Amino acid sequence: MTPTSESVGPSYIYCDTLASIWQLREDFRNWSKEPIFVDCEGLDLGRRGGKLGLVQLGIGEKIYLVDPIACPDGMATMKYILEDSTCNKVVWDGRNDFSELWHGPYTISMSPVIDLQLVYVRLATGGRKGSRGFVKVEGMDKAFEKLERTKLIESGIDLERFAEGLNSSCEL
Repeated sequence: MTPTSESVGPSYIYCDTLASIWQLREDFRNWSKEPIFVDCEGLDLGRRGGKLGLVQLGIGEKIYLVDPIACPDGMATMKYILEDSTCNKVVWDGRNDFSELWHGPYTISMSPVIDLQLVYVRLATGGRKGSRGFVKVEGMDKAFEKLERTKLIESGIDLERFAEGLNSSCEL
């Protein structure tokens, strides 16, 4: 049996109109409140003059690409989703994303948040600080190279399935 495009990986939904934003809002309302994955892209995020260009939300098997430039009114829905206290938001090094959402024109306080980079640091160091009182943070690729398979399994997040989705979406 040949895989169909539906069974290979997630579907991507570009949200640049109010109609597509309302569909995202409805899908989120019907979501079982399992964690959603969040990433923001833009220019100088979290800095003075920074500009948010794209918010990516992974909700189940769908990835919503929300365009705040094409549809600035859609950020009200982003506020509704990202501030929902019943749903965990999963990020990797979300410092600049959080800062841009809060200090930028949106005043979105994303909560509750699980930052996988901090989870990795905790697992890798056992909570111990380095000799000078600091903990070294690394990029996602280095972190997952070093992390033992058992610790990945203990995290409860299906990272192998996540990585398979990344690999299939990157093939030309």
